[in-house]
Amino acid sequence: MILKLRNGKIIIDDKGTPELTSGVQVTFDYELGTNHYKTRLTIAGTVYEGTYIIAPLDFDSTKIDIKVELLDPHNVIMRTYTGTFEYMKLCIIDSKDIRNLYSELERLMKENKELREKGDVI
Repeated sequence: MILKLRNGKIIIDDKGTPELTSGVQVTFDYELGTNHYKTRLTIAGTVYEGTYIIAPLDFDSTKIDIKVELLDPHNVIMRTYTGTFEYMKLCIIDSKDIRNLYSELERLMKENKELREKGDVI
């Protein structure tokens, strides 16, 4: 999941592929001139620090609150970004081997994008 930080708001980018709730990789797309600050991420009350975060996102709600704070070297908050987002948890159960739907969906989305860029109709 990519969190774009713009004008005090969080925009979630790359939201097309579902991810395992046990550990979602979170990266940041900073506003111009802000990527040198320390990053503090708060998701549903849990605080993470750093720019490379793997966060478990297993919640029993339909919405989650996300806050990103950018701090200077003295831990003074310089910028704050917030957002409330829709959340859906999915489950797959099968008696046989479960095909990795996440990687398959990602592959198909990439193939679809390449075909659209070439102008081919799907």
